Amino acid sequence: MINIETIKRLSTQYQTTSFNVIREYCQHLFLSYFYQNKNSNYLLFKGGTALRFVYKSPRFSEDLDFTSLVLTKSRLEDIVQDALVEIDRLGIRVTLEEFESTSGGYIGIIEFSLLGYNVSIQLNISSRKARAINGDVILIASEIASPSARNDKKRKVIARSVATWQSIGISPTLILLNMGQWVSF
Repeated sequence: MINIETIKRLSTQYQTTSFNVIREYCQHLFLSYFYQNKNSNYLLFKGGTALRFVYKSPRFSEDLDFTSLVLTKSRLEDIVQDALVEIDRLGIRVTLEEFESTSGGYIGIIEFSLLGYNVSIQLNISSRKARAINGDVILIASEIASPSARNDKKRKVIARSVATWQSIGISPTLILLNMGQWVSF
């Protein structure tokens, strides 16, 4: 888990607030456990946070945006809840405050509490009909969330994701975070 010294060092390094660093840590944690769920293979990570994590955009983002091509509200909520259970096992207090349908998808609010910080992260999930999407594989290490998964586990997650998408005829642009490592298909 991140500590106060690391938060201070990263806030100086990135010339931002400690709160932005801790929020980004929470985003990494959530995405790490979220994308370990086999059903998350049907979600595309996009938006400002994706730009920051994948392309090193200097702008810190507050929410997590996804596109869901085939998942129902109940399945999406289960994936989110499963990730939160794993985060809770780390000793971080985390709750799903809201998960509702919108006109174009779903919205959720996750509350994290750690090291004296209370962080809200909004999930925005838009629903789209499945269509062919092409992409590349990209591995990106995070300075905020250090990798702890073994490479063989990472390869299994990647292989399962590719197989799932290929089984329905889609070559996805999908961002996975597996314990600090991003993979884009």
